[in-house]
Formats: sequence, C-alpha cells, structure tokens
Amino acid sequence: MDPELIDISKLSQNVRHRILIYVLKKGISSTMLGFSSNYINRVKRGVLRVSDNLVKACLKHITLEEYIQLTGDKLETADAGTVIRVLKSALHSN
Repeated sequence: MDPELIDISKLSQNVRHRILIYVLKKGISSTMLGFSSNYINRVKRGVLRVSDNLVKACLKHITLEEYIQLTGDKLETADAGTVIRVLKSALHSN
C-alpha cells in the first residue's frame, strides 16, 4: 500500500505497533524494512516509539484491506465519474 495515502501523524502508537507486529508476523524482516534488528526489538518492547518512517516502511508491505482490518479506518473511495470530473476541473483551472 502507498504510505502517501495515509496521514500517518494521526495514527496512535497502539495502531502503529499493531501494524509493525502484523508485518513482522508476515515474515517481513527488519532488514527488509530498512532498520536494524536491535532497533525493531526495542520498538517491539516499547522502549522506543514507532516512528513515522517505520510506519511508512511497514505500510509498503500490507494491502489496503489489511490496513483497514488493522486500523478500523474507512478510507474514502471515489467512482470513476467523480475522478474524471475532478481531473477535468483541475486541468481547466490551469
């Protein structure tokens, strides 16, 4: 999932931790996330907070459906007609 779709600053530490643990249980290693195993272990134990960058790395390894399941968030969707209208409006305003 694209981390840019989410306002990460609004995710609580509980939700961030839940996402991290889920990703690790999927078999994604600390190296695959771009962090040391020592850092990840300290985050898992609650010694360190789950940073924005760590959440972004985790989000790249889950689907939108998994994100919704983990967070309970309902992301807004738009039908094709709405997307086309918004794009046309943006193009005409330039």
